[in-house]
Amino acid sequence: MKTVKVQPAPGGWTVECDLGPMPLAFLNAEAACLKAEELGGLYAGHGQLTRVLVEDDHGGISSATVIGPSLPARHR
Repeated sequence: MKTVKVQPAPGGWTVECDLGPMPLAFLNAEAACLKAEELGGLYAGHGQLTRVLVEDDHGGISSATVIGPSLPARHR
């Protein structure tokens, strides 16, 4: 299972996954979460189950979603 992680960072939020060595940076959590779901969808499109985790300011998990090729599509 792949993992895409959204984390608070100084001045904004980051999205980490194994598509590259550097995290993506965003000014707000909403934009970071949308990108994380998009990346999860890319993995799912290639047959990978993907866990999207969103951390709060204290390092706890505030949201966890699993996206996968055999799971129903999520609609916003």
